[in-house]
Amino acid sequence: MTAPARESTRDITEAAERATTIAEAHEARDKAVHLLDVSASKYRRKVERELEAQRARPPRVLLVEDDPSTARVLRRILSHDLGAIVDVTDLEGEAIVRARDTRYDLLVVDLHLASGGDGLSVIREVRNRSLAPLVPIVVVSGVVESGQIGEVSRRAGANRYFSKPVNAEALIEAARELMNT
Repeated sequence: MTAPARESTRDITEAAERATTIAEAHEARDKAVHLLDVSASKYRRKVERELEAQRARPPRVLLVEDDPSTARVLRRILSHDLGAIVDVTDLEGEAIVRARDTRYDLLVVDLHLASGGDGLSVIREVRNRSLAPLVPIVVVSGVVESGQIGEVSRRAGANRYFSKPVNAEALIEAARELMNT
């Protein structure tokens, strides 16, 4: 609450306490209700402006993928079909740092990284350390036992799981749904 609003609230409260008639008390109450309505209206407009600005910017995606050709394909899909700005890394540690330091709208994570890293560790770090507790996470993996890996991914904190090769339309549909765009 702003200083003028606090002062107005204080003035109204004092007026209500000093009220000697029911009419004066009602007048003070009506002023308080009006002040709350004005404050709520200003706050609602501010939130709407912020949401509009957020919708106007392209989504930001962190792609954690170690295979260069798969990374190129996924980057192209996400940037072209989703209109996203896509950052790519193939390192577990770098992915965790980026998730902590950059506001992403979506993480797309491969489970097995050639550097010896583990996509599940990235997901757990992001979720457990509250680096980005609400950012949607999509797992992509070439692991054959997709049902079991999908369940493990969900338990780690992923929202969706896709087997490679990834169906571009399904990935974009899931991304849009998860980001509510």
